[in-house]
Amino acid sequence: MGQTPDPLAAVVSARDAALAADRALAAAVLDARGAGCSWAELGDVLGVSRQAAFKRFGRPVDPDSGRTLGTGPHVDPAALAEAVFRSIAAADYTALHAAMTSHCARELSRGRVAGVWREVLAAVGEVESYSGHGVRTLAGELLPLEPQPGPLVARLVLEHEAGRMVGHVAVNHAGKVTGVLVAPLEHEDAMAF
Repeated sequence: MGQTPDPLAAVVSARDAALAADRALAAAVLDARGAGCSWAELGDVLGVSRQAAFKRFGRPVDPDSGRTLGTGPHVDPAALAEAVFRSIAAADYTALHAAMTSHCARELSRGRVAGVWREVLAAVGEVESYSGHGVRTLAGELLPLEPQPGPLVARLVLEHEAGRMVGHVAVNHAGKVTGVLVAPLEHEDAMAF
């Protein structure tokens, strides 16, 4: 007799597929813009207004500084990533969930986060410091480490007592956390975002 599939594994798989689809959609929209498609055309295809399409995917550039102008709130990726992992390490789930979308907070329940963090602690001990901060778009384009509008992925290395882990924090256009991942540094390339 076969084993019953883990219902949480199905949720994880669906979440990973949704994140991959979001990355693919963002890349396709940027490619379409590069090919000359208008925001109105993209909005029609996406079933939203041209303004909504622009707010979600647009990356206007300041002509004076060359910096990306925000279409939503700017997020300090280094500070946000550290705040997320400090909340996890301190078991401050109220602060952690306040930074998240409601969907993310449901997915990353107190029990689930605590369980993963216990595994991290058992493997490498307490976190002692943070380094290796970085930020990129969902499509993988590196961004300057400065306050940015989302969507983006903030990265940091967690220096533990007995090893190093890497953390990724996905942020949406509204500046809310949509996902958190932690893995051994040598497995970073296999992370979903």
